[in-house]
Amino acid sequence: MNELILSSLILDGPRKGQVCPREEVEPLLDAETLLWAHLDADHPDADAFLDRHLPYVDDMLHEALVADDTRPRCVAVGGGALIMLRGVNLQAGALPEDMISIRLWIDARRVVTLRKRNLKAVEDLQANIRSGQGPTTPGAFIADFARLLTERMEPLLDTLEDTVAAQEQNVLDAPGPELRREIAATRRQMIILRRYIAPQRDAMRALKELNVDWLMLDDHHDLQETADRVMRHVEDLDMLRERAQVIRDELANILSDRMNRNLYTLAVLSAVFLPLGFITGLLGVNVGGIPGATASWAFAALCGVLAMIGGAILLMLWRRGWM
Repeated sequence: MNELILSSLILDGPRKGQVCPREEVEPLLDAETLLWAHLDADHPDADAFLDRHLPYVDDMLHEALVADDTRPRCVAVGGGALIMLRGVNLQAGALPEDMISIRLWIDARRVVTLRKRNLKAVEDLQANIRSGQGPTTPGAFIADFARLLTERMEPLLDTLEDTVAAQEQNVLDAPGPELRREIAATRRQMIILRRYIAPQRDAMRALKELNVDWLMLDDHHDLQETADRVMRHVEDLDMLRERAQVIRDELANILSDRMNRNLYTLAVLSAVFLPLGFITGLLGVNVGGIPGATASWAFAALCGVLAMIGGAILLMLWRRGWM
């Protein structure tokens, strides 16, 4: 099992950017130093840790911080904020649309984050802090973190756009059942992504409108920019879904036309060979009195008659524009 405290970094003061030893984490969380503690939400001691250091947060919010399933949201509580966000899953072998939740408690003196799975944006922010380029205030922390989460989404959306563009070309060049399955998989991916990104847009809006002392004017501006980017991502997903629906409809029309042409060809062949089959079947009955049964020229004559009848039927179909 992982440790409860996965990582801890000091964000301000003389030790800014340094890793905080585990034995110092709990004392510093209650001190004036701004500390970021990153926790394992599945650890059995997570609830007790939150009770010790966030006693003013009610039980419902405690449960939200360690819940199995969360939706993006932002709730102001006293001088702090409970923030739930999601990031794309960039782990090897994972589906990017299987978005990973990150739960944050932020106030003027502490930042506590909890996760159930690794998130690349967390690693990005940790690297920035260690290099001395990270945030030094709670407001800058959430602004930077929201930006990194959003930036991690953009390559996935670019890939989806390239996929849809390729499918638009393939529907003209190589339409087929396999393409239909690819389109269905792409639409499913976009539906799942929008399910989480749309609430994230609302959470970002609520976040930028938080009325707390630790959010500075620059932080509000940065959060506004991130909220606008998330809004554009939602709009892009909606546009891509519409394009995928158009591709799907066009493919269905092409496949339907192909099937109709095949059925029409079979119908024409049936119109030609059905009368001929009737004649040959009638002459093939095993009874007496079949014309030409004993004549040597009868087979050639029958073939000629059948050829003339077939030609006449084809000529009639051609004149009526059915061929």
